[in-house]
Amino acid sequence: MTDAEMSPDEAPGFLFESRGESFHPTALAGSPWGPEFIHGGATAALLTRAVEPAGGGSEFHVARITMDLFRPVPMSPLTMSAEALRDGRRLRVVEATLCAADGPVAVARALLLRRSEMALRAKSRPFDLPHPDQLRDSTHESGARRTHMPPGVHTCVEKRVGSGFDGSGHGQAWFRLPVGIVAGESVTPLMRLGLCSDFGNGLAQIEAEAGVGYINADITLYIERVPVGDWIGLDARSHIMDGGMRMVNTELYDLEGRVGRVDQATLANRRWQKT
Repeated sequence: MTDAEMSPDEAPGFLFESRGESFHPTALAGSPWGPEFIHGGATAALLTRAVEPAGGGSEFHVARITMDLFRPVPMSPLTMSAEALRDGRRLRVVEATLCAADGPVAVARALLLRRSEMALRAKSRPFDLPHPDQLRDSTHESGARRTHMPPGVHTCVEKRVGSGFDGSGHGQAWFRLPVGIVAGESVTPLMRLGLCSDFGNGLAQIEAEAGVGYINADITLYIERVPVGDWIGLDARSHIMDGGMRMVNTELYDLEGRVGRVDQATLANRRWQKT
């Protein structure tokens, strides 16, 4: 039995295992769209991991990561490559490509800006959702719409939901990942933010019709500051477009205030049904 074939209770405490040049997903990396795919958050975390080292510690700030998700990422060994497209004195651009056996499945382009000492300091707007400890633990609540979904990131991540996951198109919640992303490695604050950057789509889902949801084709993550602590807060809103499309705009927070935002373009898609 492979790691991906295990149940979440049997799987190791991480989303991926690094074996040589490849990353092998475990059951915890799974997606709600089908047992043969990995979660968009797992994909985003892996891409963020690939571009983060270009920051050179605290010298550069990762200001934006744009991720294009070409197709559902398979629950199979994956490889990653990264290259610098621009390595300037004040600005860097890094591109990372995630590949399955039959070719590229996702690509990320990161914009990094050199830090400078300025008199003006950013003011962080607080999240208007109560502290996670003041909200009910909804980690294992699936709700009627999410029954029969295969396990994965969406079922192992800890949730404190104020609203959302109800088809209304707006939601607020705190998320915390209780497991590692790559075996034997620490989870950096930026990787944690990358993983949570995909959750706005589900939090602010709109049910177009029975059995139809929206799957995102991209993630554009703007980072105002690196988050502090394990909890990431999301305030997500959906905006319907013509032709079965939808935009999702999400503000991101930690316990000290706002840390950034995410924009996602989504397409109507039939949900996986257990047979």
